[in-house]
Amino acid sequence: MSMFSFLSGMPFLPGAGKRSRGQDAPQHGGQERALNEILMTQDREHVMNLVLEMGTKARDMLARSLSILVSEEEADAHSVIEDDGVVDRLEIAINWECFSIAAMRQPVQDDLRYIFAVVRMTTDLERIGDEATNIARHLLRYRPYWDRIEDMKEVSVILNLVLEQLDDALTALKTGDFLLARRVFERDDEVDKMYDTLYDDFLNNASACENREFTRKAYVLALARHLERAGDHVTNIAESLCFALTGERITPESDPHKE
Repeated sequence: MSMFSFLSGMPFLPGAGKRSRGQDAPQHGGQERALNEILMTQDREHVMNLVLEMGTKARDMLARSLSILVSEEEADAHSVIEDDGVVDRLEIAINWECFSIAAMRQPVQDDLRYIFAVVRMTTDLERIGDEATNIARHLLRYRPYWDRIEDMKEVSVILNLVLEQLDDALTALKTGDFLLARRVFERDDEVDKMYDTLYDDFLNNASACENREFTRKAYVLALARHLERAGDHVTNIAESLCFALTGERITPESDPHKE
C-alpha cells in the first residue's frame, strides 16, 4: 500500500475526514464533497510522485558527490553541482502543489498534516542536494590534497551509511512504513559516531601533523561534516513521515551535532 492511499483512508485524528456542512445541506453538497475527496486523493498521489522524484535525484547527487576521487574527471563534480538546480525546481513545484491543494480542496485535519509534512520533507531533500553540491565544490577546490582514494576511506564509509539511511527513508515514504521510518533514527547514530571518531582523531593528532597533513585532515573532517548534516536531514524526513502517519511528533534522542 502506498503512502498516499494509506494516508487517505486512515482517521488520524478525531473528526478527521468529516466535511459536514449541516444536516440540511442539499444533496448535491454530498456529491461535491465526494468529488473533492477524489480530487484530493489524486492530488496527493501526484505530490507523492514528485517527492519521490526529488528524493531519487537528491540521493543520486549524494551518491556521485565523491566520484571525482575515482574518475579524476572534473566533469563528474560539475554534473553534481548542475543537478542542484533540478532539485531546487522540484522543491518549488512541490510547494506550489501543496499550497494549491490547501487553497482549492478544503483540506481536513489529516490532509493539512500531510501537506505540512511534505513541505518539511522537501526542505530537507533540498538541503541534502545542497550538501552533495558542497562536497563536489570542496573536492574541486582542494583537489591537490587528495593523493589517493584510500585517504578518503572513512568519508566513504560515512557516505554509504547516509545513502542506506536515505534509501530506508524513501522506501518508508513510498510504502507508509512507520517502523522502517523509525529505524532511520538508529542509522543516524551510526553516522554520528563515525563523525565523532574523525573529529576526536583530528583534535588529538593535530599538533603532531605536518602542515600538509594537517590541512588534509581538516578537509576530510569538513567533508565528513557535510555528510553528517545530510544524515541529519534524512532523519528529519523520517520524523516528518512519522508525524504524517501518526499525528505525533516522534524524534530521535538528543543529537549534540544538531543545531
